[in-house]
Formats: sequence, structure tokens, C-alpha cells
Amino acid sequence: MTLVLSFYGDGPKWENFVYPPASPSGCSYFRPFRYRDEWVETGLLDRLKDEWEDVAREELLVGARFKSSPWEWSLLPVRKAEMTYFRFNEGEEHYIHFKVGSMFDFRERVDPQTLALSIPEDERERVGKAFFFESKLDLSAARFVDLESERAAWAGLADSLARTSLPVPSQVRNAVFLRVQWPLKGASRVTAKELERSEGEGPLHGFKLAEGATYEFEFAHRYPSYIGTDERMPPFRVDLATSDDVVVTPRDEEISGNYQTHFFRTSGGASQKLSSQLILDPPDEALPNGEGQRPIPRIKVPIRVVPSLWFRLRTRWVWFLVLLIGLFLSNFIAFSSDNDIVEGDLLRFTIGATVAALAIFASQQHSSK
Repeated sequence: MTLVLSFYGDGPKWENFVYPPASPSGCSYFRPFRYRDEWVETGLLDRLKDEWEDVAREELLVGARFKSSPWEWSLLPVRKAEMTYFRFNEGEEHYIHFKVGSMFDFRERVDPQTLALSIPEDERERVGKAFFFESKLDLSAARFVDLESERAAWAGLADSLARTSLPVPSQVRNAVFLRVQWPLKGASRVTAKELERSEGEGPLHGFKLAEGATYEFEFAHRYPSYIGTDERMPPFRVDLATSDDVVVTPRDEEISGNYQTHFFRTSGGASQKLSSQLILDPPDEALPNGEGQRPIPRIKVPIRVVPSLWFRLRTRWVWFLVLLIGLFLSNFIAFSSDNDIVEGDLLRFTIGATVAALAIFASQQHSSK
């Protein structure tokens, strides 16, 4: 069985065509999908309430359903995912937290209606209008790309949605699509890992950035409604923001073409016990005007600065060593001026200097927080 986490592709949640593909695999989606009782398959909701962790072992597929005829029983896959937490709220909306996985293969840029899957006839009465349900969807012919091809699949999805025969709203056809790639440390790609755990939201997955290290992020944008036309896309700005402990340069980028790649660099200061977010935020006053045009408001990528032994050795512990040597030499010189030095004295000097240096260093580190 496959768990299906869906939204109306021809309804008010059209932005889910834009948001889930925007982050690289392994990252927690920045907000949970939220459904009331009637939007979750009845039997599934009962199981989730009692044993959601067992249900979470099933494969999860994020995709679009449609209200418009003849697409009522069609599902357009967007990408795989993994449920990380389920919160049951009696009488309210239930929260499904997940991290995103492999992108569906849109690289050939065919009309997405040819890629839509059909919900089996023997499941339709049970599924009804539910957005979160279990299905025996035939995924044998469905292709999902590897990590290297995720960006190409994202670009194909953006281009295809601008010209699809599916009943997607004009906002989707005219949207600006943004995509963040995995950060690079040198030539090595940094993969997403668990950053922290919450009792109310479960594990959070994102990127661990070492103290003092520099990383390069890449993000791309596409404005598919302008591709193939003689019109020039109106430029707008994207601000790059994060917590005070992470330096980002440049702090903003101008978006001026139909499709373009941008690079920015980050460097973490002191390690953080809690995670923060790297945010790509087009401010309202910078967005291009025009009927039906609504670029993605912002992308949030979870990050956390973690301790680095080498960074601390270079910036902190080297001063501890200097302090230790200074205390040792001061004791050595003071004692040797009147007495002969023996092996036991050297050991006592070393222990005394170490204890004193640790106390002074620990006090200094505590006061600097």
C-alpha cells in the first residue's frame, strides 16, 4: 500500500505545486499538511490515532487531486516523502509532518496529464474525497529521479505546468518557481540530517553547518510563462536571511531573467543548541505586478550550526594552551629561583597550571555567552 498525501491541484492550495519541489531531498517540509477528519480516510485516521509510527513505514507519495471532470480520480505525483510525525487533534485539524524525497520525473516536459495516475476503481468508494488515504496505486511505470537529476525534474515540472491541459489555476501557470540545492563544502555535497526533536512536531531534518566553515548554496528560479515569448520578465529581489549566528553573502539577489542560477555563501559562528532557518524571501514590494502572477513567497531551509573541534582549537583552545604554558612557566621560574627542580615538582607544576588554566578558561567562556 502507498500513503497518498494530496491537495487540490485546481483549488485554493495550488501553491503546493510550487512549495514541495523547492527543497532538496531529505529536508523537512517547512509546514505540516493539515486536514480535518473528513479529509482523511476514515480507517486510516483510526490507525494513525493509535499507531501512526507503524503507518509511517509505508511509502508516502505527495501529489495533486482534482475536482474538475474528468480528472476526479486522477492523481498527479509530485515527489516521494517520508512521514516523520502525526499529531491527532480531536475536533480540529490533524497535522502530518514529513520530509521530502525523490522528485517525480518531469524531465521530458510532456503534458503532466499524460503522467497522472488513476486511483483504482475498487478503492474509490473508500477513498471518496479524502486527501490523505491509502491506495494500491500502480507505481511500476512511474519514474522517480536520483539526487543528481532533481533540479532537472523540478525545471521540467515548472515548464510543463505552464502549458498543461490539466485544470490548474492561472496562478500556477504564471508563478515563479524557486529551488534550493544542497550546500557544498568545498567540492563535497552536504546531505540533510536530523537536527533536533520536538515532542509536538517530531524530528526536524536539515543541514548541519560546522562552526567557522564556509558553505556555498545554489538556488535557481524559473518563470515559465515568459519562456518562448518576446516579453521580458519584470525583475524582482530575493532577500537571503537567517539567524544572527550565520553570515550570508550576498544578502539579496536580483531576479531578472526567465530562468537563472544564483550562488550565495554562508558561514556559521558559535554552535547552536537549537536549529534555525535559511530563508529566501522575495519582499512584497519587490514582486512583479500583473494579473494572476504570484511568485512563491519564501523558501525555508532548516539549518543548525554544530561544534567544530578544529574551529575551537584555532579560535578558543589555542588561548587555553597559551594560558597553560604561561602558568606553568611562571611557577617553574618562581620555584627554580630558590630551589632545585626535581621530577615530582614538574608534575605538580603541570597539574596546578592545568587546573588553574581550566578554571580561568571556563570562567571566560561562560561570561562570553
